[in-house]
Amino acid sequence: MEALPTVPIEQQIGVVVILGLFICGYCAFFFLGRSEKIRKRLLDGLGPRAGAIHHITLQKLLLRLLLAG
Repeated sequence: MEALPTVPIEQQIGVVVILGLFICGYCAFFFLGRSEKIRKRLLDGLGPRAGAIHHITLQKLLLRLLLAG
């Protein structure tokens, strides 16, 4: 029987680091982007229309910074 080829340990570590960073970025985006405190502060401080626009812009900015970095 022939042994299966294995992936070098350096590549395995790289994959684990990349997946870990992606998961951390996604969690940060999920919790910050859906934060009711941030949304309420923006709506109270800027008004309903401008607050909503800034909240959506913040979500898109977080998405870009944390996941597409």
